[in-house]
Amino acid sequence: MNEFVPYPDWYRLWMDFHLGLFCIDETPISAAFMRWWPAFESMRVTPEEMKEATNLFHQERNSPARIAEHFDRLCAQLADIRTKRDNLLAIKRELDVDKIGVCTDCGDSGYVAVPHPANIAKREDGTQFWKEHHYGEAGNPIYYRASVVCTCPKGRKVKDWQERVDVPKKGKAKPVEKKRALLLEDYQAKVFDGWRHELADVERRLKTIRDTKSVNDYDQTTAKGKALAVIDPRKIAADLANRMDVPPPPAPKKGRKK
Repeated sequence: MNEFVPYPDWYRLWMDFHLGLFCIDETPISAAFMRWWPAFESMRVTPEEMKEATNLFHQERNSPARIAEHFDRLCAQLADIRTKRDNLLAIKRELDVDKIGVCTDCGDSGYVAVPHPANIAKREDGTQFWKEHHYGEAGNPIYYRASVVCTCPKGRKVKDWQERVDVPKKGKAKPVEKKRALLLEDYQAKVFDGWRHELADVERRLKTIRDTKSVNDYDQTTAKGKALAVIDPRKIAADLANRMDVPPPPAPKKGRKK
């Protein structure tokens, strides 16, 4: 054993476990295990991972006879263990998001509607704002939006789908690449980081315009009836007769005038 190679106590216990499981004599191969430790340390392995890797390695039908090959098989098992663990953690994160609720940015669609990059302008003080694209017939401002890929689990799936390349069709030399939407993090870093506040502000101003227009439309449709009610001559005559304590004027006779 090379005493100049520092290693933790658990690594010695794991080495005894591994050698005992494979029924290998310790004396001639201890130096090999000591040489492996710096590599395992760089991988930041844990005692649990090493023991699990040994058990999975032992379950293989064709275990290598040479001790030097054990290192490669252990590294392969460690990679497989960590890949499965990361996949489980990713699934758990998605389940946790589902428990919390729907993504507030994309509504779990994977895409977020943001102010169109072509309509982002700057004020004199250098601050950015969302400029209207044009005005409608009624003079209302029209704003254009664009879709970017969200940062939530659903957005990550959309991103993975976008990064795939279609299989080339017969007769075509190169594969057909899908059109990729801009990622939300890239939009915030390169285009407009204050898009959420600006989107809410524009929505508020548009709602104010809609509410004002609806009130004006209501006033126009009811103004005629209100005016006729105010200047009804029969009601005015009845009020005057009541104040003067005189008989009210006779009601007009129904029928056609001769």
